[in-house]
Amino acid sequence: MNHRSASPVMDRGQSLKITRAWEAFLSGEPVPDEGLRHLVLASWQRSHLHQVDPKLNKAPVDPDRLASARLAHSELIESATPVLCETERLLHEAGVIVLLCSPSGLILESRGSRKILDLGLDANIIPGGIWHEDVCGTNAVGTAITADRPIQLNGPEHFCEGIKRWTCAASLVKDPLDERLLGALDISYSEAQLDRHALPLVISAARRIEANLYGREMKRQHFLLESYLD
Repeated sequence: MNHRSASPVMDRGQSLKITRAWEAFLSGEPVPDEGLRHLVLASWQRSHLHQVDPKLNKAPVDPDRLASARLAHSELIESATPVLCETERLLHEAGVIVLLCSPSGLILESRGSRKILDLGLDANIIPGGIWHEDVCGTNAVGTAITADRPIQLNGPEHFCEGIKRWTCAASLVKDPLDERLLGALDISYSEAQLDRHALPLVISAARRIEANLYGREMKRQHFLLESYLD
């Protein structure tokens, strides 16, 4: 995986080029490809195909679904909780939201300072928020799930206008035994300057969650073996 291509540093000039490309895409004009990553354009095309409103300013929320999703993914949450807390402590002063999401892009857990969590309310970056790509367009959680790869998205690369103030990096969490998708871990921020550090950090954190899941499974199998031998 080329982390550099997945998490480019974007200066003001590049940001303006992406914004112009987005405006051209929405108007049906030829899209200039200078500075525009193919994976971003492909996600914009999928977003358009799913008729996502580019003027959308927040994700839909399903609080009723949240309770059942947390129960269904309880082992993931338990394995991720120490990693979420550790990552939030590490980045507390930077002003980030750390998110654990289900395979469908539903936010299960969030960690962050009160200030950044309050800021996230405006876009429904909260537990119960649904961030799948076919609902919210190009965003790190939804696009990572759809493209089956870790990704960082800088503000103007998002498809929907209302979330372009955010930069997000997400990595998938998979079953360490069979590679089945279990969820996604995300770091989102509006003002922090993490540059290329965000994506490697979230990938490392996702691997630690998988290690915790593997440890739980080994303990379970050891217990079953001892029970059988007894």
